[in-house]
Amino acid sequence: MDFRIMGPLEVRDGERDLTPTTPKLRDLLAMFLLNAGHPLTVERLRRLLWPREGGDRSDSLVRGYVGRLRQLLGKDVIGTVSGSYVLSLGDGRLDVDRFRLLVDRGAYDEALTLWRGEVLEDVDPEGERWSETRRLREELGELRLLALERRLQAGLDAGRHRELLAELRGLTRRHPTWQRFRGQYMLALYRSGRRVDALAAYAVLRDQLDGGHAIEPDPELQLLYHRMLYDDASLHVSAGPPVLLPPDVAGFTGRTALLDQVIGGAGERGQVGAGRARGLAGA
Repeated sequence: MDFRIMGPLEVRDGERDLTPTTPKLRDLLAMFLLNAGHPLTVERLRRLLWPREGGDRSDSLVRGYVGRLRQLLGKDVIGTVSGSYVLSLGDGRLDVDRFRLLVDRGAYDEALTLWRGEVLEDVDPEGERWSETRRLREELGELRLLALERRLQAGLDAGRHRELLAELRGLTRRHPTWQRFRGQYMLALYRSGRRVDALAAYAVLRDQLDGGHAIEPDPELQLLYHRMLYDDASLHVSAGPPVLLPPDVAGFTGRTALLDQVIGGAGERGQVGAGRARGLAGA
């Protein structure tokens, strides 16, 4: 059984959709999933389910909702410990846990496929429920942006700057002051032969920061701008690994004196340098 809260609340058991449809059951399951593995007392569940009434409901009503949720999901999913209820999930059954694990492993593409929207976007959080939901939304939102950054950087490093331009343009519009996206967008433009547009993208950010916050772009982004301004060739994607040895020499015809000098030098020092090794190979 898989539980999904990154986006709309969803429970699936293979092909079966077990997502509760009753609002209170959805709220109850959402609270259990936000506190998976941690005991929840009847009193706290009362406050979470009826925050506007200050939890003014009977214990039997709370237990009735828990019983209905158990019927839907199975008795083993929600256990009882010292009078409290605990939702127990197997490893990887909650999409949030899988998302964190995949990001830690560097599997950014796979992690991002799990993202269907903000945490519990179709469950109306109130009171204490709202603080827990907001905290997780902020945490996972930051983690998603980090995964996007790293996936995009891998694409830029692989020379896919042209195909990433549209995505990066959209990200800079949705996150105008997120400077890592801005730098990646500038780099994609620059490597696509659009140096003027890359410099203009920096100017837009600088004006936004100066006008709204009276601050300058990060030093890393300023350095990137100046390297582009002076057309630093090292910003382009490398055409291949660096050449450590000179090209082969066709032969040593007419170079007897040079060959004697190389062999003699090797004998004196007991080793042959990289350039001389290539010369001997050609000989």
